[in-house]
Amino acid sequence: MKQYICGSTKYVFAKGYIMLPIEVTNLPPTIEVEGATLTRKSSFHVSLVSVKEVLARKGDILNEEIIVKNFCDFVATHEVSLVGYTNEFRFAYDRERATVVVRCTVSNLEPLFNYLNQKLQLDLEVPPTHVTLYTLQSEVGIGLISQADLETKTKIITDQIPAAIKQVFNL
Repeated sequence: MKQYICGSTKYVFAKGYIMLPIEVTNLPPTIEVEGATLTRKSSFHVSLVSVKEVLARKGDILNEEIIVKNFCDFVATHEVSLVGYTNEFRFAYDRERATVVVRCTVSNLEPLFNYLNQKLQLDLEVPPTHVTLYTLQSEVGIGLISQADLETKTKIITDQIPAAIKQVFNL
């Protein structure tokens, strides 16, 4: 059950993240990359704000409700939505976990983080936006919330992605 926020059916708060659910259809059920067979996720989203990361830094003075309220205040006047996909697919790995993600572009993300950083006295980095498509363990993703995560936990595998999958994203 999705827990929609901001009085809409556009944004969700779950598993410590504010997310933008998206529709992705016509993906094959599995993919083989980097010597592993991964399974398609049952639903898809772009993680926008790692609330659990904010709480890890400022949990003594902030809580989920304050963070979500400030997010909702921003999106009341600035739409945050999926703009499109880049032609960059990555294999993410972290110990026993592995995923395939496609990078994407989201509108107003930098202004959102500027707003949250100012209002909540944070220094959050704009996350590398992506959609997790396939996972090694059923539905288990890997948090990629910073450029450092992207550099240390992933590698570009665009050349290993079948054309049929790229066509799903108009790439």
